[in-house]
Amino acid sequence: MSLPTPNLDSKSIGNTKVNVNQHTKWIAQGYETKIIEKRDFFHWFGLVKKKETINVKRPDKKEDYYTISLQEIIDKSNKLIEDSIENIKGGINQYLDEDFKQRVDNFFAELDSYLTNYCNTLIQAQTDQKIQTDEKEKLVNNLHSLETQTSQKINKVNGYLEYLKHINN
Repeated sequence: MSLPTPNLDSKSIGNTKVNVNQHTKWIAQGYETKIIEKRDFFHWFGLVKKKETINVKRPDKKEDYYTISLQEIIDKSNKLIEDSIENIKGGINQYLDEDFKQRVDNFFAELDSYLTNYCNTLIQAQTDQKIQTDEKEKLVNNLHSLETQTSQKINKVNGYLEYLKHINN
């Protein structure tokens, strides 16, 4: 007996999608130091530019990222595996049912044939026995009639013998 091979290709599994969530976050890029020149009234009455070091915030960087649920992947994977197992079980059960049904049908067909032949043999034996019984009865009847005829003939012959004895004496 051979079992069918399981079909685990992606077409039989279907098109299962997992929810992918898109998120955006802003990442601070820190500060940079710049030297600028500016006029200050308190520094030479604003006639001479003063160099000043300042910290300038760099623009935040936009970063997209995606999240998926590990539990969702596990649940969907388990569901797909369970469905595949059920499909395989169904295929095996169907195969075994068909094979078993075929074997049972063959068994009963052979049993029916055997019993039919056995019944025909018994009927033939009964017929042969009946024929033999009828023939035996005919033979017995023939023998009885022969016995009667023979007895009559023997009596006649004995009668002739006695007659001949009387004649000869």
